[in-house]
Amino acid sequence: MANHCCAYKIIPFTNAGVVNIAYSVAMQSQYGKVPHVKVWIKDGTEYIEALLSIRLTGNPTTNIRVDNGGVASGFVKIFR
Repeated sequence: MANHCCAYKIIPFTNAGVVNIAYSVAMQSQYGKVPHVKVWIKDGTEYIEALLSIRLTGNPTTNIRVDNGGVASGFVKIFR
């Protein structure tokens, strides 16, 4: 039976212009060699899905770089 306990990973950030995430071998085994990445930014009391520059380095990916276009708080969601 497949383990679905970790269908995604949430990485919060606060007051960051750029978020760099080292994409480890363990993460590659859970979310794939090249994962899907979405970012939500806090806008007052709500989170909105951001249309940002997200750069994945390598195949397999070894680093995820999110450029918020300025200082922001929110979270990154990594999934298969």
